[in-house]
Amino acid sequence: MKLHRRTLLVLALATGLTAPTLALADGTIKIGSLATLEGPFTVLGQDSMRGLEMALKEYGGMAGGMKIKLVQGSSDASPDSAVKAARKLVEQDGVQILIGPLSGDEGLAVNDYANTQPNVTFVNGTSAAQVTALRDPAPNFFRFSLLRPSPRDETMAQASRIIHAVHLDSLSSRKEASLSHGEHRQLELALALLDEPAAGLSPAERRGLVAILNALPSLIGHIIIEHDLDVALKVSSFVTMMHNGRIFKVGTPEEIESDPQVQAIYLGSGHG
Repeated sequence: MKLHRRTLLVLALATGLTAPTLALADGTIKIGSLATLEGPFTVLGQDSMRGLEMALKEYGGMAGGMKIKLVQGSSDASPDSAVKAARKLVEQDGVQILIGPLSGDEGLAVNDYANTQPNVTFVNGTSAAQVTALRDPAPNFFRFSLLRPSPRDETMAQASRIIHAVHLDSLSSRKEASLSHGEHRQLELALALLDEPAAGLSPAERRGLVAILNALPSLIGHIIIEHDLDVALKVSSFVTMMHNGRIFKVGTPEEIESDPQVQAIYLGSGHG
């Protein structure tokens, strides 16, 4: 579900204004907006800025009797540029609340930076990366969702079924940061997009990974990016194979495994 800049402004004020020393001496509050005003996503950044400016106008540029001063920061949607812009907004411009950024990679980078700035409130913009709330989350970095299911909601029931399917029932009350490497991989199975899930796993753990993936119920679809072709072919129903940065082969696991070119480059004579 999409969060508009107007909604983000309200959330920023609700979270940031709880700090008793937030207002500056002149009774103003500085809010930084980190938008993609450079590169291929410039139009999206411009749209987000217009939305934020409209929200400020609707509230008369005031919050809690304080005047809001908006400071604009720009990135090109890359993590490095997002952190550079965030640093300027926080360390040079002195913003107390920062709203942004756009992309998932930017969100991860800004979350890491937020850990170094505990006195600043960071409100995630449109970055959808779930891992910002899972991997070393900053207590002052807020990633909002409008979906807040109750314990009896069907969404929670489905989540419980998925946790059971990836064999994490006994760990459901633990924080993600406390999980082992292998348990992290199991958790990633539930998040649908698996980026090299076999990386760093022992042969026994790889066999366990294959078994879990093949036993997942049909309600869990997944996309796997994997360099271990033996694993990929055992857990996929359709394969797109890349070679030298280009699509090389497309087909079922059986078609890929029996292809002479694939065998010669990747699989060796033991397959086929």
